[in-house]
Amino acid sequence: MNRLILSGLILFTMMSCGLEVSPAEAGVHITSGTATALKFGIHEIMLTGNGSVSNPFNTDAKVTFTAPSGTAKTVNGFYDGGNTWRARVYVNETGTWTWSSVSSNDSSLNNKSGTFAAAASSLPGKLKKHTSNPRSWMTDNGEDFINIGDTAYWLFDTNKTQWQQYITEDANQGVTSLRVDTFLILGDTWDIIWQDTSRTKFNLSTFQTIDTRIQWILNNYPGFNFSSKFFPEPNLTPLMIMCGSISPKQHAPVCCVIMFPDSPLTLMFSLRRATMSARRRMFPNVKQELTQTIRPWPEK
Repeated sequence: MNRLILSGLILFTMMSCGLEVSPAEAGVHITSGTATALKFGIHEIMLTGNGSVSNPFNTDAKVTFTAPSGTAKTVNGFYDGGNTWRARVYVNETGTWTWSSVSSNDSSLNNKSGTFAAAASSLPGKLKKHTSNPRSWMTDNGEDFINIGDTAYWLFDTNKTQWQQYITEDANQGVTSLRVDTFLILGDTWDIIWQDTSRTKFNLSTFQTIDTRIQWILNNYPGFNFSSKFFPEPNLTPLMIMCGSISPKQHAPVCCVIMFPDSPLTLMFSLRRATMSARRRMFPNVKQELTQTIRPWPEK
């Protein structure tokens, strides 16, 4: 059954049961600087640092955002080219927010501060377990979430030019979630993440392409959610995953992950702090998968 027919049947079933697919609230849901942020959107601040250092990716920069209630959240800033660093926060309260920065090795990034206002919105926000039905999902704004999934593994491939059309068609058919590859499209290597052979500096264009597409989708289809998988199957080769029981009486399998020096998993942990977490953690529509499906070895 093709995607069009399947999505049509699902959408017809939803409407027959009195459920409707919420229309997208198009707009700017990612704000910056002193602009008024939206509740359940993302706000970003930009800092100017010393981009002439030998490796700006090693620069330590943290920003603490304080909500109107007094709740504080500290995030890592990330380098975004030239002399630009950015930091993002998921806005979950209305009112006046404050922020302040610290950096141990760049005085231009240290001891900066500012404020911005956040207004109410009809954005759905992040997914969470339903408060009245633990087997269901809901969004931060209290709406039920019905998962109607599709796959778009090539969504972040720079060679794919019709990605906006793909999203629009999915949205029109009632699709609410996509499973995508984070970096590696089948056939690519981990070198697309790095700009040097020693793998100490990231290839910013790879990350910026992903950013641009996620932001466009959040701005135009805020009800869309992504399950972004880090490891496509062909790239699991350097990673050894061993599953088995400790003893014949223990039925639950025990798994351990053995990381090799250059394995994708090892590289992921170096990426997490510097780029992945800082760039994408605050997006309400993105969920990160650590691995592709793992097939346990059969017990002997």
